[in-house]
Amino acid sequence: MSERARTYLGVGIAVTLLLVAAYGLILRSRPWFPGVFSVHGVGVQHMINYTVVVTGIFFLAGHLILAYIVWRFTFRRPAEAKPPHPRTERRLAWVPAVLFAVAAEGGALVLGLPVWGQYYGPPPRDALKVEVIGRQFFWAIHYPGKDGVFGRTKPELVSADNQIGLDPDDPSALDDIFLLNEMAVPVDRPVLINLR
Repeated sequence: MSERARTYLGVGIAVTLLLVAAYGLILRSRPWFPGVFSVHGVGVQHMINYTVVVTGIFFLAGHLILAYIVWRFTFRRPAEAKPPHPRTERRLAWVPAVLFAVAAEGGALVLGLPVWGQYYGPPPRDALKVEVIGRQFFWAIHYPGKDGVFGRTKPELVSADNQIGLDPDDPSALDDIFLLNEMAVPVDRPVLINLR
């Protein structure tokens, strides 16, 4: 391959890499996610945005470095290129990997742990407790009634008339309510669902 052809090839590869990086920036500029409709969704969205921005920066930096290397070393002859020492190769492999892991995963943990605590932490005191029992062909929704205490259930009491097996001898079960395939919850009140 002639010197001129190698030059054109190197410039072509560098321009292609730059165009790919620019296309990535264009894709990042448009909105991809639906609106946030939950309290913890804002934190999840921050975590996703952080991850996309950090990986985008590393993606762009990697492509710019690769484009520079292709452009810079296209003009060298193979005899002039000296292979790096194995220790240098290991460092060049580990440093970006550790840097990327710390930046991307560390930031996601810092942003994500408060959301995790909010989502999986203790429910608010005023949360309505509802049991949802998955059956073969339907969902049974069990409300505790006015006393706020779920009545005892027993599997041997499940029948066509008693889909969740409420124990009629338990006083807490007398005011319990259950619905099939329909859940009603109050507006602007947290709900704690125990899914079984």
